[in-house]
Amino acid sequence: MSKEPQSLERTGRWRYLAALAVGVASGAFMLASMKNYVNGVTQQMGGIAICAMPLLLGIMAGRFRPDHPISAGLIMATLALVGGLPLLGEGALCVVVVAPIYLLVSAVTGGITGAIVRGRRLPPGPFVVLLLFLPAVGTWLEPQLLRGPRPVVTIADSVVVDAPRDVVWATISRLNLGFPERPTAPPAALLSALLPRPIALTGAGVARGDFRRIVFDNGTLLATVTRSEPHRRFDIDLRVEQAGREFFDHWAELLDATFTFDEVAGGRTLITHATRYRPRVSPRWYFEPIERLFAKTIQSFLLDEFARQRFVGPANGMALAAQ
Repeated sequence: MSKEPQSLERTGRWRYLAALAVGVASGAFMLASMKNYVNGVTQQMGGIAICAMPLLLGIMAGRFRPDHPISAGLIMATLALVGGLPLLGEGALCVVVVAPIYLLVSAVTGGITGAIVRGRRLPPGPFVVLLLFLPAVGTWLEPQLLRGPRPVVTIADSVVVDAPRDVVWATISRLNLGFPERPTAPPAALLSALLPRPIALTGAGVARGDFRRIVFDNGTLLATVTRSEPHRRFDIDLRVEQAGREFFDHWAELLDATFTFDEVAGGRTLITHATRYRPRVSPRWYFEPIERLFAKTIQSFLLDEFARQRFVGPANGMALAAQ
């Protein structure tokens, strides 16, 4: 009676070591195969990081631990994340974004495979063996289906300031800003801790060719004016000048942005900031809502800080109204 539990305990350990090895191996493979990754540019991560490895781990959990396949799959997927993501230089943001779908795929696959194994009580048949090849098929298939550039995504925010349009335009033309530390109250503090933190905006001018730098705690964007209609709008080209861990180029190719200024009632001005980017990661049904949340959080913070620092003060009270 005592030998069987000890035997199960000994044979159970290798599964979790294997899961850790799978995570390290997948991270090493991604690092070697994505030539631009070492320069801070993430290419298509969906096939391997999101689908292939958790599927394989779920199958392993269901086949070798059919009595508890879901919990075994979750543990193995967690170990794979711990082993693989640090190798790629990933931080907390990537873990938070990737972990839910990674764990879900492992748990669901483990549960299905475990049910099959419990029902058969036989060595794995052709169906189970074929399942093991699905990660490789998915890794090959995703780039074939996603050939060509991704659709461009636009994120827009606006704010009303208590100042006429010509005053707002003149203020922006000579604008330099410093930004406060991260918020300390949840949930804003938690979200802010995951995202690049703005530190300063430097430079001047809104004429064509003028440029500014938006400095974050993990990189710098260079914004160059490409079009200018005085008092009405200006467009900027966005380029990553310096990139650290989990900077914007990790998730998307930033393209450009537009600032428009419209007169509204009471001598006030509506400022609208619209940014365009081309996403890099998939599946889009999962990543696009997350990208939009993160992008709007940062963009609205920058816009609100400009309005707060330049147009909200003792002289004009609470004149800021977010749209």
